[in-house]
Amino acid sequence: RVATEANRDALIKDVEDRRQAGWRITALSLEEACTREPALGADVVAAAHAPDVLWVDGKAVCGGLAKRIRAQGGTVHEHHRVTAILRRGANDDPVTELACENGSTFDAQTILVCCAMGHHAIKGMPTDIPDSRPVRGVNLVLDMASMDHPIRHLIKHKRGTLCPRPGHQLLVGTTYEHGEED
Repeated sequence: RVATEANRDALIKDVEDRRQAGWRITALSLEEACTREPALGADVVAAAHAPDVLWVDGKAVCGGLAKRIRAQGGTVHEHHRVTAILRRGANDDPVTELACENGSTFDAQTILVCCAMGHHAIKGMPTDIPDSRPVRGVNLVLDMASMDHPIRHLIKHKRGTLCPRPGHQLLVGTTYEHGEED
């Protein structure tokens, strides 16, 4: 995650909030951020790395994961609306529990969030996931094959996301909510 001067304080607060909630997250110096991603813009003044936050094709991952879990004798709980993600235990060995609308709970080692609409209603979700609602939008896909320093990590900012994809592609998506001010 990166920040410009306008949202540096929000990034610093988010890093501290996530640490207190048990997330693995590291504040990066500007030099460290630019070493990881040399193509970062000159207006970036702060950065953080959360190794457990990734961008995936949720439908494909869930289908494949469910199939694998069942093949290995595990259980997949479907159609349980999650209302809260609760963390307990030490930061180096956290236990995560999912609380569901029907009153059931499940312990989880890994959580894969594959929802967009309504994720804001789940307590304990990261604060930097933009609220989603069904609107038309535009994403831009760029070819990074000729770039000297292609983007290698998911980069999130208040106004959008850069997401490297297979085949030297970079998905560029912007976020702007109606009524927001710069």
